Amino acid sequence: MGSEVYRGLAEPHIIYIIHFEETRTFKVGVTRHDGSRLTQHVRRQGAKQVAGVDAPNKYAAQIVEGLVLREVRVAQVFVEDPLNGGTEHWDDRLNPPSLDLLLASQAGEHRDSEWSRTVWRLESGPGEKFRALQTIAQRVEASSDAAVRERIQRIEGATNSWEYAVASAIDDSREMAGRALVRLADEGATGPGSEAETLAEQVGQHSAIAKGLERYRRDSRRTGRDRRANR
Repeated sequence: MGSEVYRGLAEPHIIYIIHFEETRTFKVGVTRHDGSRLTQHVRRQGAKQVAGVDAPNKYAAQIVEGLVLREVRVAQVFVEDPLNGGTEHWDDRLNPPSLDLLLASQAGEHRDSEWSRTVWRLESGPGEKFRALQTIAQRVEASSDAAVRERIQRIEGATNSWEYAVASAIDDSREMAGRALVRLADEGATGPGSEAETLAEQVGQHSAIAKGLERYRRDSRRTGRDRRANR
């Protein structure tokens, strides 16, 4: 779960339904609370959002999205969609189901499970407490060059394939950062001077390593392409 948390999948997601006048269809979709997909849709000519509800995480949002598609299956049509949602449309002669009712029914069924859990990343968590912890993480992240170099040396000394070694190291760092965020959610974001401060430092260090290795992989691949092009 840690890697998913690191990527923001455990943050609130919006389930939305849009009506497209041009195709005479409704469309259901999911986007993270800070994503741009919904805005991109409604900017299209003749597009109008007709429903929307917040789910606690992407997992919950996708379940509700699936239930919507199941209910409208008899009217589903394929539409050429520039945002790759062509299979999520249906004929507008069939009114959309209630997102609120679907979400409420599933919340009751999945009570006390991961369905209802939200875990914030430090950069997007609400309130002063998260901003204070983000400052701590950023300070640690900015001073983690030695840790990144040490991890790169281990990758370059590995006996298995380079691609596998670097991908595994990135995944491990993301997982560790995400696990620290989960523990932070369990502890409660209580600000500096608490266990939360130590966890924020861990998030900062593991995030720095993940980002540093991502840059290292990108630069190494680019260098390899340039070498091949110049032969």
